[in-house]
Amino acid sequence: MRWRVRESQLTRIQQLIQQTTEGELRWRVATYKIRQAIASSQLTIQDIETLARKEILTYDSLTTIRNCMQHYGMEIFSLEDIRDKLIQLFGTNLVNCLNEHFKITNNSHGVFIDFKKGNPIDEGQFRIFCAVLGCQLKQVGLPANKTELEELEELIWNLDHEKQIEFWKDLAKSRGKIAGFRVQVPKQIVDKELCLNWLLKCLLKCDYRQEYKVIDIILNSGRSLNLDVIIGQAGLPQKLKNIEEENDKFKSIIEGIHSKLNEKKFIFIFDSVDSRRKDELDKILDFFWKPLCIKLLNSETKNTNFKVLMFWIDYQENPNMDWRKIYKFHQRYEPNCQADAVFELSLPDFINHSDIKDWVDQSQNVCPLVAQLNSNQIWTNSCQGNYQYIVPSIYQSLNLWEKNKDKWKI
Repeated sequence: MRWRVRESQLTRIQQLIQQTTEGELRWRVATYKIRQAIASSQLTIQDIETLARKEILTYDSLTTIRNCMQHYGMEIFSLEDIRDKLIQLFGTNLVNCLNEHFKITNNSHGVFIDFKKGNPIDEGQFRIFCAVLGCQLKQVGLPANKTELEELEELIWNLDHEKQIEFWKDLAKSRGKIAGFRVQVPKQIVDKELCLNWLLKCLLKCDYRQEYKVIDIILNSGRSLNLDVIIGQAGLPQKLKNIEEENDKFKSIIEGIHSKLNEKKFIFIFDSVDSRRKDELDKILDFFWKPLCIKLLNSETKNTNFKVLMFWIDYQENPNMDWRKIYKFHQRYEPNCQADAVFELSLPDFINHSDIKDWVDQSQNVCPLVAQLNSNQIWTNSCQGNYQYIVPSIYQSLNLWEKNKDKWKI
């Protein structure tokens, strides 16, 4: 989604911007974004590499910074060190340094100008500009008019099995800010990333990668749970990795997540739970999830809209294992919880032809692109409603899949 500035607040924003230069404001935006991702003021080359993997810095920037720090013989440095040394080494100014050597995604001259003029910009970047200027988002921002592609994507979120949607409606009525789920994934689904992404967008009704901090932990690597993965992906202080006692590390991670709830919503995805031993999964529940829930439910936070969700992804390698009976997660989380209605979600194998037809009929008046679709063609191209081919078949019918497929990968 793209956002624009309210006309009545544009003058105020321009006044705030005039108190600084373009380079200084863009630098503040860059440092804000980096420190949210790294949560440390003392950086190493490994931290910079992490920023490149998270696509906050380009790999060209990574190479430039690495060479610069090696040139000056520095192993630990601050962002200000990098900025000053780059400017010194290349004989440039801050704006050119940001443009040429310290490339922060979505922090270009054009984005800055669009924000200053009140033109629509990416929602995530709009929020960051507001944050560094001390502006309240609700006071200064309005959603820009959606494009046809954005409307199409949001309509696709709603195309799913009725049973699955009913589960979520029941959940929305009964759940608060914290919830955990087991998601059963049929073994025959090949493109699991696309289908899981579709499920999460359907349930959360948003592009969750922008609204939530997603921590994705893969459990099928043959190793025990690596807590350093949570520390890194959640943007917690890197010094927590030095804690040797596992219970102490769990406690510190929980404290760190709690401290960040004023800034973020969290989704924890534990991938391939069916491949791990029961004692390893018990550890996640007993030492991480359960105390985290207690901490969040029993403490105050300024952010009344915080949300923490956990998804356990079960690929059903052992179809005879009933996760709920063995792990009794719902009882540990809340004794009075209805396990069948709340914690059990499944990816479907197929979507009915009638579901596709109803979706096209109901959506074509909302989005002109849907009016160009033919439900029979979608049905045929998706191998008669095969779940993993539905989304590609919709876009392919419009010759738009190559341009949009990255939106559907976790």
